[in-house]
Amino acid sequence: MIRVYTNQILNFLGTVLAQVFIFKEMVLFGKAFCFIYLLFLLLLPFEVGPVLLMLIGLGTGLLVDLFYDSWGIHAAASVFVMFLRWQWLRLLVNPTELAPWKPQCGQ
Repeated sequence: MIRVYTNQILNFLGTVLAQVFIFKEMVLFGKAFCFIYLLFLLLLPFEVGPVLLMLIGLGTGLLVDLFYDSWGIHAAASVFVMFLRWQWLRLLVNPTELAPWKPQCGQ
């Protein structure tokens, strides 16, 4: 169980640090930007509740806003993505076919 939480924290740190220090400088023709921190938000387990998802999105967006000096635009976009996440993923993936997030006893 500790390994699952540790992996989630490492995924969070990895995507946010990569976003801030690597992908912030990658701009295509001065117009297109790459925001990989949204990948962490979209790959969170299905079992996480909607309120916690919105709070995680808000915190992640505010952290990225801190480095981008963008005054809340990433926070608003992250919360909106987390709001639409369940409906969007339900179109792409059948939740009954996914492996359980919480480890089962004896596995």
